[in-house]
Amino acid sequence: MNVAARASSPCPLCRGSRHAPYVVVKGYTYHRCEDCGFAFLDPMPSQMNLNAEYQGHKGINADYYPHAASRRRKALFRALRLIRHIRGRTVIDIGCGGGFFVGAARLLGATAATGVDVDASTVAYAQRAYPRCNFHCVPLELFVPAARYDLVHCSEVMEHAPDPHVLMRLLGACCRPGGHVFVTTPDLGSPNVPTPVGRWPGFAPPVHTGLFTEENLRTLFHRYGFRPVLRLPPRKTGMKLLFRLESIA
Repeated sequence: MNVAARASSPCPLCRGSRHAPYVVVKGYTYHRCEDCGFAFLDPMPSQMNLNAEYQGHKGINADYYPHAASRRRKALFRALRLIRHIRGRTVIDIGCGGGFFVGAARLLGATAATGVDVDASTVAYAQRAYPRCNFHCVPLELFVPAARYDLVHCSEVMEHAPDPHVLMRLLGACCRPGGHVFVTTPDLGSPNVPTPVGRWPGFAPPVHTGLFTEENLRTLFHRYGFRPVLRLPPRKTGMKLLFRLESIA
């Protein structure tokens, strides 16, 4: 990396200035931070433009969600892996999509199951498919939880956050002390990331605004009072981590 080629904006993760162009995908440039290893779009799209990008994808509506049966099975399998944190407890899914994990959590005995997503079409589908659950259609950066939850589920959302710290503050606000956050996101540090790196689907501009390694993701969660307690086996180039909120940052 040519560290001398500085970009105009600081690293969104560590706020450092030592970063330079890393890969260009579809005309968008990702920079990589020399200090923390985070890769991010520069220039960074605005949150408003990103929220607009998420509306009405793939023909989703209240009656249709692509591959719904497969998504439902995968959500149930994951919920079974996390059942000790679900049964008899409260659950919220940040970036819930069609509500599949929310529905699985309710089925497996969550006393309350809630989902939040910015896309009105996916929320409409979730509300119809899972009427015993609660759903909110609101930009994540504007969502204010009415309560704290025992389990916060946040799958394939971290890479969409132009400012990871805004999302972390939301996760902290949703999680009760002693509660857990389960997160999945692409892993830039995975040995399975292809060469050249620009072929990796993890780089998906403009909606994938930043890519983590397991090391810098753990560092970020530690900063906000979370301790890692479980690492599920990775699939392909993703990571799946469960954190416990030890203290409120």
